[in-house]
Amino acid sequence: GKGATDAESFYKMLKEAEKDMNAWGVITNNYDIVYVDWENSGEFLQSNSNTLQKIITKINQQKAYAGITAPNIIYGHSMGGVISRHALRTMENRGLQHNTSHYISHDAPHLGANVPLGALYALHGALSLLKNKPILEWSVNLFYDTGTLKDLVLGIAHCRAAKQLLVNYVGLNGNIDNSEHTRWQNELAALGFPQGDGSTEFRMLCMTNGSYEPNPNDPTFFKADFSASSDITGVLPGLS
Repeated sequence: GKGATDAESFYKMLKEAEKDMNAWGVITNNYDIVYVDWENSGEFLQSNSNTLQKIITKINQQKAYAGITAPNIIYGHSMGGVISRHALRTMENRGLQHNTSHYISHDAPHLGANVPLGALYALHGALSLLKNKPILEWSVNLFYDTGTLKDLVLGIAHCRAAKQLLVNYVGLNGNIDNSEHTRWQNELAALGFPQGDGSTEFRMLCMTNGSYEPNPNDPTFFKADFSASSDITGVLPGLS
């Protein structure tokens, strides 16, 4: 359900950065942090955008009640950066004040997530391998503390948000279907980026992790071509 990171891991990251740049002290001494996680991170992006809009409205109401005039700073990482963009711009189009001075987009896939097809087909192959093999599936699931491998793959590669974000979505039938991605990108392009609501000076900032250095990874990390079989899969029920 929830995202890959949570408030605990976020605070841990800030505390680790404290050693080099005093990040924890600077932020906690000057800002109130509101960490937003999704009850279902795989839901349609518009749905979680709507949730964020409600949270921003609620925060602004509480600030007004407490007499706080400082504007909001919205920081969105990865999918959160895209959702934040959608939420802020939608509020502007609806005439709703988000009272935001800075929108920070960190490694957000505004044009879509480019996941290698090989990785997506590897997940598809894992599901296909386990299909109608209850004993094999049971054995694989012993390595997971909660849930199953099937649930994990479905949650990562086949949720509604994945269909919208992936530049190439590999369906359960093994075919590429980019219809949801195309619809989402058309909507996002028409929406544009937030411009500010006029309540305060507004700036957009972008951060991305990357390197200009040659890729140090061994080429075999990106390519695998092999097959494997065992007679036991044809003998024991549930394996073949």
